[in-house]
Formats: sequence, structure tokens, C-alpha cells
Amino acid sequence: MINRNILNKKNYNNLIQHFNSLSKSKKIWDITSQTWNDGTRDRSHATSLIDRRESFFNIDSLDLIETNASMMFFKNKNGNDFYIGPSFLISYGGANDIKIVDIDEWNKAKGSGTYSGSSKDIEDGFIHFSGEDQVKGTLEKYYSKQENLVLLKVETLKLDHLIWEQASDGNMFPHLYSSLDVSSIINEFEIILEEDGNHRLPDNF
Repeated sequence: MINRNILNKKNYNNLIQHFNSLSKSKKIWDITSQTWNDGTRDRSHATSLIDRRESFFNIDSLDLIETNASMMFFKNKNGNDFYIGPSFLISYGGANDIKIVDIDEWNKAKGSGTYSGSSKDIEDGFIHFSGEDQVKGTLEKYYSKQENLVLLKVETLKLDHLIWEQASDGNMFPHLYSSLDVSSIINEFEIILEEDGNHRLPDNF
């Protein structure tokens, strides 16, 4: 009689070995968005246009999970990362996300203990956050040439109502469907507006 536990363990270990070999590929791409292309208009044979970003996957662990099994890790350039084990899949957004706020609004929030969001946040029904690799694009799109900004590094694990959702441009962003408790802020950094109109981010946020 075949022991299913032994068989499943053997199959999973084989999967890990092949996954580890595949992770050593010269290039690994993450397709972050895909749109339909009018080939007749653009004189192209391509039926769709894609955006891609170089990424990676490997064998890794997650401090939040206690397991003796190896886990497959996928670095997602468009939202949460993924950890896959023998009987589970974890979508993990990391411990920290970023919020950009007006310095006067933030000082007021520190006085009350909570931040309810900017006027756009209130209009949309949630507080907009950015992943660490999305901050530059957020500044360019929503805060062009704006002064008196603060970058807040937020401990995401303390937030109960944070959801990653797809924006109109196809990218995934973290949205907080509650007010932000100031105790969840790890650090705050001033964002400098240079003379050329570009924002200078802190070196090690």
C-alpha cells in the first residue's frame, strides 16, 4: 500500500528541485499589464501590447510562517508577493507601505492621533498608499511641483483594512478602508522640492 504522505512529500520535493533550477534562468519577466492592440491601425501583427518588468523567484522563507517545508517565492512587480508551500499559498504585501501627505495635514493628524486622508482619499472612500517602488510615479502623477510634503513609512501589519486593488492603469496599489492610526507610522521623511520642480526622495526610506 502506498503511503500518500510520503508520495506527496516526494512530489513536492521534486517540484522544489525543478523550481529552483528554473529560478536560475538568465531573465525572468513579470507581465504587469496587457492591452488590446489595433493591428490594422498601427500596422502591426501584434494583437496586444504588454508592459513587463524584470523580476525573480527563488526558494525563500517568511518569518510569519513556521514550517519545515521549503517555500517557493515569487517576486510580484505589480502588487503582493507570493509564497507557495505544500498545502498553502500566501499573498504577502510586505511589512511597510508608503503614504505621501501634506505636512500641515500630518501635523494635525498627529495632534488627534488619527489621519482620515486627503480630500482625494475622502472622495474615493479609502486612503491611497504606494508600495516602495511606486513612490516616484505617485509623486509625478499626483503631486507634481507640490511643496511641503511628508513621506510616511507605515507598518502595514498593524492595519486591519488594507487591500491591494487594481488601479485604472492596471497596476496594483494598497488601499486602506479605515482611518490611519498614527501609532502605525514607523518613520517620516521630508520630501524636498528641487528648483527644477522635481522631488528629491530621502536616501534610505
